[in-house]
Amino acid sequence: MAATMRYAGSILLFLAFMSRESPPFLTVSLPLLLVLAVLAGAVRVAPCQMPTTQDNVFQGCLASKSGALVLNDGEGDAGALLKGNTAGLASHIGDELSVTGEMSTAPQGSATQKVLTVSSYTVLFTTNPNGVQPQTSAPGDWTSFRSAKFGAGVQFPKGWSRPANEEVDVWSNFVTQQGVQTLVVRDVPKTTYPGSNFLGGHFALYVAPSIQDAGACRQFETTDGGTSRQTVNGISWAEAKSTDAAMTDGEIVYAAHTFRNGYCYELALEFDEANGNGRDLMCTTQWLTSANEHKLLTALLSQVSFAEPRVRNAIRQAPGLPTVTTFREFPLSGRAATRIGISWTTRGTDYVQLRRPCVHGLYAAGTSAPGMETTLSSALTCGPVTHSNYPPNGSGAILLSNFNAKAVPFVLTLVPFRGGKACLKGAKTITVNTPPTPGLVHAQPPSAP
Repeated sequence: MAATMRYAGSILLFLAFMSRESPPFLTVSLPLLLVLAVLAGAVRVAPCQMPTTQDNVFQGCLASKSGALVLNDGEGDAGALLKGNTAGLASHIGDELSVTGEMSTAPQGSATQKVLTVSSYTVLFTTNPNGVQPQTSAPGDWTSFRSAKFGAGVQFPKGWSRPANEEVDVWSNFVTQQGVQTLVVRDVPKTTYPGSNFLGGHFALYVAPSIQDAGACRQFETTDGGTSRQTVNGISWAEAKSTDAAMTDGEIVYAAHTFRNGYCYELALEFDEANGNGRDLMCTTQWLTSANEHKLLTALLSQVSFAEPRVRNAIRQAPGLPTVTTFREFPLSGRAATRIGISWTTRGTDYVQLRRPCVHGLYAAGTSAPGMETTLSSALTCGPVTHSNYPPNGSGAILLSNFNAKAVPFVLTLVPFRGGKACLKGAKTITVNTPPTPGLVHAQPPSAP
């Protein structure tokens, strides 16, 4: 207080001197001097003192990057490297946090652009490590469906109603779509997985009379990384999972096949899920796991039963080895790359595969073209293994991109299958000389052909 008064007194002496020696327009009256003295003592002015920095509150998802803790923003990017009071934070990786602290620029060369010095934190949302379990009534209360014609029946929860839109259907994953019959299709309500990113889905039971043996029935039109097998109530099922991710939502379809009484059946289960694009914080939502999706699939498979069909499957395969009778290519119009069309016919064949050797800098993909019967895979991967099967007869379009400075051959072999086994003796091969693609020569090619 004494120091403050001494400082105020200095101000008064200075102002008094100014009032005596200064021109009239700088004259300060004695009453004003008294007011200034009082104010100087009240505000306790301290020269050279900076205001203290106040902590701010930041909200995000906690993650680990290169062994360091980071607070991600709403798009999952590493928003800030965490320093300071981080004790106990490592146990909350994957949770949503509210962090109080001071944000500053990260040092040059850091993996993040900012550093957040933590004063305190609060956990806002913690995901359940066991995920969200499917919520349905007991199977004893489920609704029954049976097709006497095809000898197949299934039970499903009562809340699963018919789709309001008659065009809504689940994509069937048979090796051929010829003659596929829909036995039953139902909506799967959002309430099946409460509090999760599940938006709803569909369930269906199909039969494909054109598939006549167990080997072909175990196959799928397309798979994401192979197939699996499981036996439920004495019935053996082959299973595959396929994914179609869109801008904001993803569609996951599980398909299970079994061959009974001369018919190939499929139970399909579709999950429509929010995939996080365009949403605030991914860690604020409980995401479905493959294990919990599969629990619902297994529950449905346990309610499938078979009996002698009223109508026998009369289709018979042609005698002899499966053989490709015709396989040809023809040019299609294209601007920046080579586009070709292919068509094929076979005899005694359940399905076919397209195989090609790997050529450096040469990439092939299925593309759309008018008049084509078959949609080829967008990724015609090279090598001995493919994840796509096609019908015995069909046609499609292929886009070829050549990153090389000279023309290279595109070699494509059509392999026929019967009973799930390839017949290389009946295969046919075409070769297309592919010129360099304008604008791609010397460019960096994609990681995989």
